[in-house]
Amino acid sequence: MQVLKIVLLILLFFGPWKNLNAKPIINDSTQNSFTYAAKKNGNVPIYTTETAHIRKQIHNNPVYYTYILLGALIIIASIRIIAPTYIRELFSSVFSPAQLNALYQEGKFGFNFTNILFDIIFIAEFSILIQMAFFPAKPDIFYLIAAFTAGAYYLKLLLIQVFAYIFFDKSETLWHSLYHLLFTRTSGVMLLPCLFFTLFQTYVPEHICILIILVLLITFYSIWLIRLFVKMKIGGTSDFFYHFLYLCALEISPILILVKNFVS
Repeated sequence: MQVLKIVLLILLFFGPWKNLNAKPIINDSTQNSFTYAAKKNGNVPIYTTETAHIRKQIHNNPVYYTYILLGALIIIASIRIIAPTYIRELFSSVFSPAQLNALYQEGKFGFNFTNILFDIIFIAEFSILIQMAFFPAKPDIFYLIAAFTAGAYYLKLLLIQVFAYIFFDKSETLWHSLYHLLFTRTSGVMLLPCLFFTLFQTYVPEHICILIILVLLITFYSIWLIRLFVKMKIGGTSDFFYHFLYLCALEISPILILVKNFVS
């Protein structure tokens, strides 16, 4: 039954895209006749301007944005069907370290198939965000941005294991890894509606939407970083100064370097 629901979701979302060369139901001549009839009656239909703005908004961005976001939506919907409580438990873990630890102990938060899909969603959406924010005029380099984002994502996980193992004990290493994965996986889910809104609405300029998303993401990251610092300090035995230097070296410094290079 669950497999049937997933198939229906795929047909629902990808069915309209199966013939990209098909002529639209409302073409320009039909729309002009509707506009003429409406003006004759003293009314101008909203879609004559709204549809044009939406079409222009879509055509201004690469088509693969739409495919990536639709794919992410289908994946999240499929996970919601297969594991109905997991997404709720994932977001509950943001406010409850005990819930996060329980998910880890139960084997739900490791590198299983479901969580790897969440990681892929975050990498793809964050790559879109980077391109829209810093390289909007270079759609051809998206695959390079995605490859760099994926490499940086898993390299950071490796560095967390190495550096935390050298300077701290096992519990601090574990909590940094868990908090990192929690941040990225929840961010991937939250970025989806934000990017959909940015790409397919006509009320707020696209650059303003991107700026708002970046501010919210930075705020979320700052809160996450403070909570991680407190958790590592409470759960570990190392000095305050070592925790601070460790997080600056592994979390803050790489971001500042990347932002400086992107902006320049």
